[in-house]
Amino acid sequence: MSDAVKSLVDSLNKKFGLGSAFTMSSMPETGITNWIPAGSAVINSAIGRPGIPQGKVTTVIGPPSAGKTTLVTHIMTECQKMGGVVVYINAERSYDPERAKRIGLDIDNVIVVQPETVEDAFEITFNTAMSIPKGCKIPYLVAWDTFSASPTSAELFGSGDAGKKNIKAGTIDTEVNAHQGEVAGHSRIVSGQMRRLQGPMDDKNLTFLVVLQSKEDIGVQWGSGLTYLAKKPWFFYSNVQMEVKRIGNVTEGDRVVGIRSEVHISKNKVGKPFGKVQVDCLFHNGFDNFGPLLELAAQKGIIKVKGGGWMEISREGKPTKNFLKKDWQDIYKEYNLGELLK
Repeated sequence: MSDAVKSLVDSLNKKFGLGSAFTMSSMPETGITNWIPAGSAVINSAIGRPGIPQGKVTTVIGPPSAGKTTLVTHIMTECQKMGGVVVYINAERSYDPERAKRIGLDIDNVIVVQPETVEDAFEITFNTAMSIPKGCKIPYLVAWDTFSASPTSAELFGSGDAGKKNIKAGTIDTEVNAHQGEVAGHSRIVSGQMRRLQGPMDDKNLTFLVVLQSKEDIGVQWGSGLTYLAKKPWFFYSNVQMEVKRIGNVTEGDRVVGIRSEVHISKNKVGKPFGKVQVDCLFHNGFDNFGPLLELAAQKGIIKVKGGGWMEISREGKPTKNFLKKDWQDIYKEYNLGELLK
């Protein structure tokens, strides 16, 4: 550290408090040291970290029935495994607790809230952050599923007779303008509330997981017709954004037992961006990690595909072995591949 740098650091710390300024070399990598696993080793691999960053915003976006709530449930489960506290903002007023239990979630220790408006949901999140004891080491997670189902107070209390009075009074000129104001209102609320929330989230290590569901933008003739409510402000405030898309079905014989989803890391401030992986999302108990892990092992050259359904595994210090796909789970454990496929 040069004398000029040391002098300025000392001056800033004296003016704004000890620890306000420091050199970049003393920062931990990415500035984040704690993570909540995504519940899938291949998704963690796409993020390039052990999971989503604690104390930051992660958004999950995608169309209906793509696996977004399953991903959120797995992340909530992983948070509980770390001894953490989970608050679930259930804006859609629907959820399958029995399936959540099969995934591994302890539903007796999930706090569920169903706020009326977007503003209420942010207030719940802010109060959760402020309620975390100072110096608390366990992770706290607020999962909002979905933001897209939450109306603003202007939408909720400005409809019906109240809305007609506003229009007659000149507050809103037309029904079209009223609709445009509601859409822009979501974005304005997100921007304002996130500026308020970021400080407490960092100080109290509160992780904020937000789900956005796609909508069809009517009249679009070129490009994607999909749009998201307040997508731009959420994209701005997210450290990680995961886009989930259904690409097929998982079958056993003639029976459909799940869906195959593609998870695209469309924004990543904590690792390499634009990672893309596929996961099998089973109707009964969530992610099947072993199928995608086999593909990841093949991509890394640990597994070689041979003819007739046979595969070969070779790892330093272990004998080379041929096996069938049905034996993959045993091979994974026998060759201790967890560390290699992180």
